[in-house]
Amino acid sequence: MRVRSICTRPNSVGREVVWRLVRAAWPAQLKLRWLVAFLLVALAMRPAISGVPAVLVLIDRDGVLTATTAGVLVALPVLCFALAAPAGAVLARTLSLRWALLLCLVAMSVGAGMRVGISSVWLWVGTLVLAVAVAFGNVLMPAVIRATFPTHIGVMTAAYAAAIGLGASLSAGLTVPITHLLGGSWRLGIGVWALLSACAAAVWAGSRTRAPTDPTDVPRLRGTRLLGSALAWQVTLVMAMQSLQYQSLASWLPTIYVDHGLGVVHAGFQLSLYTLLGVPASLLMAGVVSWCGRSYVVVLGVGALNLCGLLGLLLVPMLYPTLWSCILGLSQGAAVSLALLFNTMRARSVDSVAQLSAMAQSVGYGIAFVGPLVLGWMRSASGSWTAPIVFLLVSLVGLVWSGIMASRERYVDGGEGPLVLPGGATSSAPLH
Repeated sequence: MRVRSICTRPNSVGREVVWRLVRAAWPAQLKLRWLVAFLLVALAMRPAISGVPAVLVLIDRDGVLTATTAGVLVALPVLCFALAAPAGAVLARTLSLRWALLLCLVAMSVGAGMRVGISSVWLWVGTLVLAVAVAFGNVLMPAVIRATFPTHIGVMTAAYAAAIGLGASLSAGLTVPITHLLGGSWRLGIGVWALLSACAAAVWAGSRTRAPTDPTDVPRLRGTRLLGSALAWQVTLVMAMQSLQYQSLASWLPTIYVDHGLGVVHAGFQLSLYTLLGVPASLLMAGVVSWCGRSYVVVLGVGALNLCGLLGLLLVPMLYPTLWSCILGLSQGAAVSLALLFNTMRARSVDSVAQLSAMAQSVGYGIAFVGPLVLGWMRSASGSWTAPIVFLLVSLVGLVWSGIMASRERYVDGGEGPLVLPGGATSSAPLH
């Protein structure tokens, strides 16, 4: 059954995304509970990590961390995302997707729970276990989408990106109140998120996925061939530039505003806007891409939106600070959804999707780890925020160029044209 066209009215995009999301389970011959399981897993991917910065002040008061080690603790997950991503593709090939993802969820629960321990050693070991498990999950989830929702890749990728953003935002906002409710113990405040991972693992274990629907003529993709693919590097550059921009702004946006004279409370509010608005932007991208019909046009639109926000931040940061934060939040949310969609749509087999995702996320998060450090160094060296924001504008050029190149209907494992599935079906996510 074909899904209704959304080309009738632009204002129907939001309703159509929800409609497609609900309908996605039935054409794929899946039960609604699997859809719920998938979204719950996505929701559990970030809270145990994103809640830590909110309680760093409390951790510092206990004398557990110094200013330097606190910075390392916050940066450690991003570094693990980069270093452990290639092993995620190996795990996907060794085990079935269902069992591999279940193993990741169990490890996430264990890692988050370990940080409740009294010794600071448990904080570090638990964070390491948690970060590696999430890194594996980052690689597996695009492959799960490709395997289980082959004709609804666009909407499920958008839902995945939105759920990740929602989980991170909820954790950042709720960890401190939860800590106060639990007697002021920051260990319990960050440890409670292990329950969400455990719940996701239990629901996922009870779900039943169907076998991957791969084209039969796709050869196994070797790592050396992937590294030599221009398309693979274009997809990787999209992920890298998006990750660099998001992490850099998430790290420095409040400081930029404070240095220009905005109050600390209001600067923190701008960061909240920046992160929260990424959730609806990610979710709506599937409808926007379908409505527009050509993803390179969407890439240009996202780039233009990002350009407006960065220029406002550079030229007149205090004129409309809330407007710049909203624009940047929307553009970054849309960009991460596009980056994940390219990971899923630019390979024809599930195994190739996992390998491409591992490559893109390994390089992408590696650059994202370095990005905030580079901006901080440029700020110290120049004495202003002009050079760092110009650096972000240069990275935007790379994002737009690579996004346009990755929009062409080509695949890292060979072939061109629409993604044809067994039985003659084609993916409903237009990326051309």
